[in-house]
Amino acid sequence: METKEINQAVRNNFDKFPKDYIFEISKEEHESLRSKFLTLEKQGRGKHVKYLPKAFTEKGLYMLATIPVRPRLQCCCSAAVLTAVVLSEQVLPV
Repeated sequence: METKEINQAVRNNFDKFPKDYIFEISKEEHESLRSKFLTLEKQGRGKHVKYLPKAFTEKGLYMLATIPVRPRLQCCCSAAVLTAVVLSEQVLPV
């Protein structure tokens, strides 16, 4: 599933994503994440960000999995969401 499809699904279902389900990362967080990707070019396309990326909480990931998308992608999206939840629990133990 492409990022633009996720963004469109969230825009079309904004009532399912309260502020504690999804948030926009700060410019500093974005720069920190960008610096970790060695393949990203410093100049040219992708140099300037028009919109800061969004991040989902665990509840937001579950909600994202419930949004109907193209049937072929629904299974893929659900699997990706569950994988992200499991990984987040390993990285951020409760």
